[in-house]
Amino acid sequence: MKKKCSGFISAQAGRPFLLASFIMVTLGLALALAFSNFLCISSTSAYALSSRSSSSVIHSAAAAPDSAPSPSSPYSPEEFVRRRLALMELVASSNLSATANPAASPGSAPGSTATPATANSLIILSAAPSHTIPAGHFRQDNDFYYFTGCEDADAILVMMPASKDALLFVPEKSAGEKSFEGPNSLDDPTAKERLQVRSIMPLSSFDEFLARLASRPQPVLYLRLSPSDTVSEARDEAALFQARRARNPYNAELSLDQFRVDRLRRLYPSARFEDVTPQIDSLRMIKNPEEIAVLRRNGQISAEAVKRAMLATHPTAYEYELEASAIEILLRHGCRGPAFAPIVGSGPNTCIMHYERNNRQMQAGELVLMDFGGDLNYLTMDITRTWPVSGKFTAEQKKIYRTVLEVQKACIEAFKPGVTSKDVNDFVARRLKEKGIDPMGLRGGLGHLVGMCVHDVQTGPGPFVLKEGMVMAIEPALYFPDKNLGIRIEDTVLITKDGCDVLTAGVPKEIEEIESLLKKGT
Repeated sequence: MKKKCSGFISAQAGRPFLLASFIMVTLGLALALAFSNFLCISSTSAYALSSRSSSSVIHSAAAAPDSAPSPSSPYSPEEFVRRRLALMELVASSNLSATANPAASPGSAPGSTATPATANSLIILSAAPSHTIPAGHFRQDNDFYYFTGCEDADAILVMMPASKDALLFVPEKSAGEKSFEGPNSLDDPTAKERLQVRSIMPLSSFDEFLARLASRPQPVLYLRLSPSDTVSEARDEAALFQARRARNPYNAELSLDQFRVDRLRRLYPSARFEDVTPQIDSLRMIKNPEEIAVLRRNGQISAEAVKRAMLATHPTAYEYELEASAIEILLRHGCRGPAFAPIVGSGPNTCIMHYERNNRQMQAGELVLMDFGGDLNYLTMDITRTWPVSGKFTAEQKKIYRTVLEVQKACIEAFKPGVTSKDVNDFVARRLKEKGIDPMGLRGGLGHLVGMCVHDVQTGPGPFVLKEGMVMAIEPALYFPDKNLGIRIEDTVLITKDGCDVLTAGVPKEIEEIESLLKKGT
């Protein structure tokens, strides 16, 4: 039987209603007060960096929960503060330039009187969305993690250059969500101190916060207007793949970043929008001591993984068996998984640069090419080795392999700060001529950067120049599809003060060493 609703609330039934109303009003006043405090920008509220922030070493994973952004993180809280401060300084500098030269800023009206350069500026970065990786672990947005160490999905980071403050807006979870997925930083009383941010607030309050700032004169929002990158997809690759998907008009859609920017432009048309990506990338390109420690460890793990795959090689084995042997090593040693879809190509598949089906049965006399690397603590690795399925190179395979190897070794010998791609080309040509080796058309080069993305970020027009702290992957290759023969050799190296260190040296690449190792697997 349905009960009639009289439209009135009894005194007894109204008590919860009145209590809820009181709580809502109280929270509203508190939120408004918090907003007013944040918008009254103070230059004295920045977190000071400790004296060890520039030379920190990797922390134990068993450290106390309040000593790192997450129990498994090797990065100190001070490092994330240092990164945020560095980004805000870069943004403040660019904003000062724009104020001094209004014509350079498309959002500035001629003859307008500028407010202080950073007074109404915000940097806004979004976390990765939840529930978007089929059958995979959540991995935070690279840029968001780089500045927070926070792994909460759907969150928003706001940095305020004028006060050097950082605020986090985190989704409120229902009891059901918490029981299924666990709580987030909004439920953690230690999170504010652990993440070293000014405040952690409900995501539902973000639009009100932004509306208050946008109502001020000449607001400037620094957003990621360029594509995001992922563990395996560079910024330029993301744009390229989006364009390819759009060949089918039913696949054509805005990326999540494009949607976010479009929404903000509609909500706040008076704001000036600037791309913060170049400043972010200039920081991410240079690795600090804590990152270098993780990269060295990842190099060791990934090299061991490829060695295991080599030992699992024999005629009639399937390519996926080698992949399985390598992935086991990654997972047993703390990697979240591979940094990209493993490439294990045998025979004709050695000539397909990004082959990833890995389902062919290997045959005697063929080569197998494996391109592989782990994802450890948000830093990747990239290794390629090519070896004979039967355990011994043929004379023809050996000749081509030696050429590729000598080019790669010459590139690594040339790597040091200040070097350009042309410098490497010239050095490789001289070195191979000295050794009397036909380069078969190979010239060498700089390869690609490695970091949070396996094809990591790079800034600026003009010649790319190596700098200390960069991490590069160098991968010369020769392909002969008519012979079903492809050879690629790749290592990841760290640019040091006067040269480079090979981070993936733990897996052999000399012909004699490869053949010796393969004997152990038979």
